[in-house]
Amino acid sequence: MIPGIDVSHHQGEIDWDLAKTNGTKFAFMRTSFGLAEVDKDTQFKRNWAEAKRAGIPRGAYHFLLSYQSITAQARWFVELMGGDFGELPPVCDVEYWKRSDGKYESNPTLAQIKQFCEKVKELTGKTPIIYAGGYWKGLASAKDALWALEYDHWLAQYTTMGFETPCKPWASWKFWQWSEKGDGALIGIKGNLDLDYFNGALEDLEAYIGGEIPQEPTVPQPKRVKIISPFLRGRSTPRYFEGTSAVIFEQGQILYRTDEEPVYESASSITWIQVQIPDCPCCAKWISSNPKYTMEL
Repeated sequence: MIPGIDVSHHQGEIDWDLAKTNGTKFAFMRTSFGLAEVDKDTQFKRNWAEAKRAGIPRGAYHFLLSYQSITAQARWFVELMGGDFGELPPVCDVEYWKRSDGKYESNPTLAQIKQFCEKVKELTGKTPIIYAGGYWKGLASAKDALWALEYDHWLAQYTTMGFETPCKPWASWKFWQWSEKGDGALIGIKGNLDLDYFNGALEDLEAYIGGEIPQEPTVPQPKRVKIISPFLRGRSTPRYFEGTSAVIFEQGQILYRTDEEPVYESASSITWIQVQIPDCPCCAKWISSNPKYTMEL
């Protein structure tokens, strides 16, 4: 069995190069939760691009809500992928959900799940996967839903290896989410991580995605800098001065260095390095390279 992960915005900013180094062979990532701009996954765009750059096969998943238009959700899901449907099939995430205030409750029916999968297949040309676990097993007539055999099964079940039980009518699973308590350090984050297996060997996974694991051309990446201090001011020039600057970086934030050479300012004994401002290709600031404040990655 081949190891992989599934992620969403809950994991924050993932280091996909580290994920690959630590053995991640594939990844599923959430695009959306129902049909709303506010509920699209805030990390999806970055995860989708960075996993591709790192050469990790990708699949997108959508959390299906029963009280919204199924067709509209399928269109929204496909739209968010932006014409790049990934290497793995798209996924219909089938689960029960209830909002904390009880106002909304989602109980997808077999007919809705089928409708969503058919529409996604029509729009992408790819046969989706159905993510299913305890909720599916509790659906009346699920074991008799032979139409589901057209779609591969991603089993959600946290149990000891050898005791995983696929949902009916499937006789086996293609992917298995076997833990929700993986070590986030594997992908450069704090907290837990969902872990998965592909049912087969590496060559089977390669065949499943239609060929070799895609590798992006190697492009030299600028050195990364992690902010150690609880806050760190950015300067417009490599010079110390009193007062509050326009940009304050946060602890744990990761930035990219520019090609500018470090500047040593004798008056303050500070060595300044220039870093790129996130989400602003034309913006850069100078920060101190003192190990108390920053760390090269």
